[in-house]
Amino acid sequence: MKNETIWIQGDANSFEEFNADLAIMTGHVAQFHLEDEQWQNVLKLIYKSLKPGGYLAFESRNPDVQPWNNPNQENNTDWYAPNLHKKFHDPKEGEIEYRAKLIEVDGQKVTSEGHYLFTKTGEELTSKNTLIFRTREEIERFLKGADFSIENVYGNWDWSEASTESPEFIFVAKKN
Repeated sequence: MKNETIWIQGDANSFEEFNADLAIMTGHVAQFHLEDEQWQNVLKLIYKSLKPGGYLAFESRNPDVQPWNNPNQENNTDWYAPNLHKKFHDPKEGEIEYRAKLIEVDGQKVTSEGHYLFTKTGEELTSKNTLIFRTREEIERFLKGADFSIENVYGNWDWSEASTESPEFIFVAKKN
């Protein structure tokens, strides 16, 4: 039997029934599905694309931590953190300055702007994003609603168990 890796660039509507062993969503992409119906539909489409016993893994920020309320948090690199200012170097573009600006917190939805200044050219780009911060219990309910069983929920990339203080939730769910 030949092992094959298939990477799909697109949204869940481009999934087919791949009979995949594993589906991974990265970059907190789960938080960009702002409406519950859309989020549930994505989980159901992923479920259909997995073989029996296949896995889904993804991360989501923990709303209990609320980094947008703690501007002095050391090493806070979240794009929505207030007063975040970073500089980094790109080999092609040169030095880039990044500043985050919190726009609004509306219940579970957090909107912010990221400002990128390319110092070599003086060009500035702005990216406005809204994320939804669902609770662990909500995400587990959605996973079960798509017929997944939850294998584990980690609190960070060090494999620690999730708690109310964990910066994020890393879900590992299995197709029943």
